[in-house]
Amino acid sequence: MPDTPITLDAAPSRPRTQDAGPLGYAAYGAFRAAMMVPQIIGPAAALETARVMGRVFGGMPFNRRRIDRATDSLAMAMPHLDQPARRELALRS
Repeated sequence: MPDTPITLDAAPSRPRTQDAGPLGYAAYGAFRAAMMVPQIIGPAAALETARVMGRVFGGMPFNRRRIDRATDSLAMAMPHLDQPARRELALRS
């Protein structure tokens, strides 16, 4: 066995750079613009806009599994509701 000590010299770390590129800057700008809208249009209109956007998002095809899972859970929790009422409740949530 050698008598030289073992050292764990790590390579110097580089500072991280966040190169978002054009798509990242566009997404940031879109997000900032979307966050300004509720402040411009007022609370009542902002709530109605959020309600409509949430309903549209909930009804999108890629969100079907989540809605189906929610309606199945509601069927166990609220057996007195029929299927359309459970779906409506899931979409409103």
